[in-house]
Amino acid sequence: MEPPPDPTASRPSPRTATLVLIAASIFELTASSLICGHGHCGGLPAYSVAVGTVSLTLLAPVALVLFAEPLAPQRLPDGLPHLSLLLLAWWLPASFLLTFVGPFQGLSNGYFSTIVAGAGSVQLCRANVPLIDGALSTLHEFARNAPEERSLLCMLGLSSTAVWVQAAVCASQYGDYMGVKAWAIIVGVVSFMFCAFYLLLDEAPSHRLAIASLLAAWWVQGVGFSFVPDSFTGTMNGFVSTWASAGLAFHFLRTTRITRDLAPIPSAEPDDDGFGTPTTSYHAHAADATDGFSSGFDGMGGGNSWANKAQQSPPLLPAGSLQRPTPDAFRHTDEGL
Repeated sequence: MEPPPDPTASRPSPRTATLVLIAASIFELTASSLICGHGHCGGLPAYSVAVGTVSLTLLAPVALVLFAEPLAPQRLPDGLPHLSLLLLAWWLPASFLLTFVGPFQGLSNGYFSTIVAGAGSVQLCRANVPLIDGALSTLHEFARNAPEERSLLCMLGLSSTAVWVQAAVCASQYGDYMGVKAWAIIVGVVSFMFCAFYLLLDEAPSHRLAIASLLAAWWVQGVGFSFVPDSFTGTMNGFVSTWASAGLAFHFLRTTRITRDLAPIPSAEPDDDGFGTPTTSYHAHAADATDGFSSGFDGMGGGNSWANKAQQSPPLLPAGSLQRPTPDAFRHTDEGL
């Protein structure tokens, strides 16, 4: 009997998560410090500097325990779960604010380091907090076992939310192309509502083809605002989420199948000669015809071709019924005459 799976085997390494989080925090702090050095350091730029500084401060005792445990205080290892939760609570809102609002909206080292730091805080929390690891593992298992259509629509709902949230943030910050931002908000909200209706209503899967076609057509016109060079499309979250939503909508349409239920046609079975009306039961027979013409008929007629009949029917005379006459037989015939 195989041993039960170890629940700790799937946990990430705390040392790897700590190193990734330290590197990402240094990159984020460097990028935010350069932004503050080139202008007025207040508001979100000052907050971004504080994010990197506080993160490195909290990571110092974690690194001390993991890489130099003899030098750490005796009770410090017991505080690793608490420090991991603090880092997770610190980086999750920071990842949203710094990438959706500023100052790392566009393509930059600060953007990627912030995203990596948020993911690293999740991994560190999984490594040190069993409750968080169990909840995320259950969520991952649920998503993996869920039907593909529901997983696709959940991802489409999230990407659609990112579209209209980023468009709303840019509309409040910048005054350029307000019509484009309003268009993006409407597209994202309507797409999210389609996904929510499909996931919540029991009768929605019966109209899957119609919903998939509407979503694909909706995002065909929706990607139009991604060609306008405004503040919304200049953001990483806005541009990427727009094309990700369009790709998910078309993938949902591509995987949609039309189910056709055909009623059986009552008819008689073929007779011994291979003739008769079509039947509702079909059987696959191995083709034993010697030529391609008759083998083609085997695939259509279920193996009742003339070639198979000729091979399966018995010969006209049984074997041994015709024998060559012997000389004695002719001699007896002559004596009789």
